[in-house]
Amino acid sequence: MRKIIRVVNRLLPDRGELPPDVLTRVIPSATLLSAIYYKGLEDGPSFDFVLGTSPLESRMLAHDRKKLGEEDTPEDKARERWLLLLDKLGILGTDEFEVLVVAYLKSGLIEGAAVGRIIDRYLAEDRELAARERFKKFGERSTWHPEVTEAELVEELRGMLPDVGLLDMYGETHLHNEAMSLAGSGDLGQKLVEEWLASFRKRYPAGQEPDLDPNDNYFRRPLHPNIAAELQSMLARKQAGATLLEVCRTVRDDQGWGSRETMFMKSVLPADYEAAILATTGADLKLLLLQSLDFLRNPGVYDVHFGGARQSFLEACRRIAAHEQGSRRAKLIFNVFRDAGMEAQLTPAEETSPAATDGGG
Repeated sequence: MRKIIRVVNRLLPDRGELPPDVLTRVIPSATLLSAIYYKGLEDGPSFDFVLGTSPLESRMLAHDRKKLGEEDTPEDKARERWLLLLDKLGILGTDEFEVLVVAYLKSGLIEGAAVGRIIDRYLAEDRELAARERFKKFGERSTWHPEVTEAELVEELRGMLPDVGLLDMYGETHLHNEAMSLAGSGDLGQKLVEEWLASFRKRYPAGQEPDLDPNDNYFRRPLHPNIAAELQSMLARKQAGATLLEVCRTVRDDQGWGSRETMFMKSVLPADYEAAILATTGADLKLLLLQSLDFLRNPGVYDVHFGGARQSFLEACRRIAAHEQGSRRAKLIFNVFRDAGMEAQLTPAEETSPAATDGGG
């Protein structure tokens, strides 16, 4: 027991009093893993079992075996005992925290910064759950409890100011609207929006913006104008930071794209494509040309999302082929189109028309 307590104290130094939900998340795992390492259990699981176990999945597999009438092996019975132990301890799953605990027990070295980040994440998740619960209770009280005075509701809203940034943008808009409907709380409504925006900007600084689009609002939920403007500004920054090569890599690797890629590609001009092709070489040039050729070859898949981007690519290739005749880059473009059976597209239609041919004679 003393050894286990020392392990926990090493893992959680100078953290002060942690919320019960966070303690419930970390203490049982640290205790069990320490007991395994110090051989404090007669018939305990291994590290690998604890780290690799999905209790729900394991129970479903056991249930399926019994339905099929299969006899439990000694290993199956041991797994059942260990799953029951995890269940009693409230260990519903494991993540990087348990991996760090095992690494510390084996090596005696602790990654304090990594453990600190994990605990901070648990604390943030705990606060977020609490904020959502307060939001839910406020909605119930403001709607279904007419005995609650407006002054009491205003005070509840004021108490939510520090954690309002943990709500989503639609929940925040609802709180603002509630504040504006209560007598004498217009300033509070504005403060709620300002606090949410300040938290949002801190969470997502420039270059780390999430993939959020105020236009993707299928349920037509109201959104505060200031929040909508912030999201539009964020999307504009993301679009400005995108490149053709980046978009091509995203489409190739993820087999999909988001609003950032869609907005960027719809704005691409032939000059943009030409500059990108001329500035790129090696594996990047290969990716840019082949993925863009796929855009050109499959208009039914891409045009609705990328607008005229494929035509901009084709026009850029035509320009390079015409202006840099004989260059290795022009030859490369021709070879790529030829291998795809599309070399005819490099010649504009008017140049291959009968009238154009006769004029040359």
